[in-house]
Order: sequence, then structure tokens, then C-alpha cells
Amino acid sequence: MSEVSLSVKISEFVNYLQKERGYSEFTIDSYSRDLEQFRKYLPDKNICEISVTHLKGFLDYLYNKEYSNNTLSRKLSCLRSFYKYLVREGSVKIDPLSRIPNPKKKKGLPDFLAEDQLKDALLKTGFSNKGEKVYDLRSMRDITLLQLFYATGIRLRELVGLNIRDINFDSGTVKVSGKGGKDRIIPAGSICMESIKQYISLRKRSHSSNEPLFTGNRNNRINPRTVQRIVADRLNSIGEGIGVHPHLLRHSFATHLLDNGADLKAVQELLGHKNLSTTQIYTHVSIEKLTSAYDQAHPRAKIN
Repeated sequence: MSEVSLSVKISEFVNYLQKERGYSEFTIDSYSRDLEQFRKYLPDKNICEISVTHLKGFLDYLYNKEYSNNTLSRKLSCLRSFYKYLVREGSVKIDPLSRIPNPKKKKGLPDFLAEDQLKDALLKTGFSNKGEKVYDLRSMRDITLLQLFYATGIRLRELVGLNIRDINFDSGTVKVSGKGGKDRIIPAGSICMESIKQYISLRKRSHSSNEPLFTGNRNNRINPRTVQRIVADRLNSIGEGIGVHPHLLRHSFATHLLDNGADLKAVQELLGHKNLSTTQIYTHVSIEKLTSAYDQAHPRAKIN
């Protein structure tokens, strides 16, 4: 079996995911970053030289960087897919990862932002320091994507993948392509729809319905990392020590719906969850809030 460098096989694998498997740009980017980290850990290694010991060393390296168990599981899943590809196309005879178990995932409750905090933050994002309304294109784009995240609870890659044609102003809904290519229709509310209208109207050049809804500086589809930076920059002041990221707005969307009496099954459909059990974690958040309020308010809640 001829020796082939790790970097060459990673390049071939990423090309395979893109050309033959049709993975999304967002997924390709995630796989590429994880595998590049693996390559840098083992520079100048040929694929046949990498052993179980090397792989365990890499996982220990990741563990010492204090990644969460969920992140470790994602990176290990990426490596498993890579090695299955290597075995299938004959670059290695045995998958060394078959002897390495997945780290157990922690099932903590999701972080979310309080309704009043988030409402105030979204209202303030459209104003300058002098209290004047901001109508420039970039600011309106940032305001609109924040509004859309919170109004619909969509995922980062779903927002990035939206085209103008996916917005139905007559019905006030957004068509989203979710996991597994399954489409769902989500109501977005009049405030969000008005933001989208204003943002589109500010585009100086003509636009068609097939164009991306959110674009970057060169009028191409906005980069996911740009969206992550926008969310962090705009909402860090109300994060209160928790990590501010697009999924935090999804958590807030689901929690606030359930807090205000929404049906669990309806929230499941809005989020695009395959199983109801995935959505039920948000009921635990609501119960925890209810228990905390009870303990603070009820005169017989605690023994004196």
C-alpha cells in the first residue's frame, strides 16, 4: 500500500463530500476546519503511519483545550467519517477509530435570554448612540437577521441558506430548508417582515428572487462566521456571562413560546425537530423557572 500524505487525503475527502455527497457549504466548512486541526497536530504524516496511539493523543490534546463534550463528539464524528472513507477507498486496511468510544454528552439545560432583555436589545439595535434611527444597509442587515433568528428559531445554516424567494410577505411566513433537505413553513411576525422589507429595499442594485437573502460585502451569500460575529457583537452586553451565539436565539425562541402557553407539538414543528423528546428539554427550562419563582414567592415553599 503506497504512502500518501494526510493533507492529500483530507483534500480528496472534502472534495468527495462536496462533489459526490452534496454536503452543504456550512458542513463542508466545519469538516474542513476539524480535519485541518487534525493535520496540524500530525504534520508531515503519511496516512498509513497514523495509529490508535496518535488518535488518542489527538483526542487528549482536544480534551486539554477544554472543549465541551459535544464539541469533542462532533470532532470525533468527523474523524470517523474520514476513516470510513479511507477504508472504503483502500487507503487504510483497518479503521483505528473503531477501538475508541465516543465521549458521553452532558445533557445540561440550554442557555437562553430573558424576554425583556432580548426585546430591549432588538429594539435598540436599529439606533445610533444619539438615538437616531439607522437605515444604512449593513446595520439594517444585522438588525434583520437578529429579528429573523428570534422570530422563527431557525438554525444558523438555515438562515444563511435563505433566498429572497423564501420570504412570503403576503402570508408573513418563511420557507426554510432544514436537516435532511426537509422544508418547513414558519410564521415570522409583522415586525420581522417589516425589517426584511426595509433591508431588501435598501439594496442599491436590482435583485431577483433567486438571490441570497443575506449577503456579505461582495454581494455573495453571507458567511456563517460573519453571522456569528454579528450576533456576538450585538448581544454580548446582555449575555450575562453565557456564550452568545445564534443558537442562543433559537433556545430563547423555544423557551419563550412555551413560557407563553404554546403547544409542545407546535414548537417541535417550528424548530424542525424529528423527535418530540428533543423539544422537551425546553419544558424543563420552563419548569425550572416555575420552581424558582415558586420557591421565592410562596410563603410555605421552604422550612424556616
